[in-house]
Amino acid sequence: MHRTHRRTLLLSVKDVIFEWQQAASNVLVAVGRRFINSVMEEILVKFQPGILPHFFVMQTLANLSLANARPPGQIGDKMCYPEKAAF
Repeated sequence: MHRTHRRTLLLSVKDVIFEWQQAASNVLVAVGRRFINSVMEEILVKFQPGILPHFFVMQTLANLSLANARPPGQIGDKMCYPEKAAF
């Protein structure tokens, strides 16, 4: 399946086709764990002023944020301790 066609399945179909769109959302979240910038770029270009985003676009963004959440104080692979930071 062509890359654009897969992306279109999640982002441009206005009807909720749960099984297909949930699967597409899950794939984007899985890929987004490693390539968050690429996934976010592809999703964010679909936002248009004055048009409500599709349910699964919002669900995918929420799941991406959870999948890429860091514990408090962690930046990248290192821990950040603000009280010990030199200014």
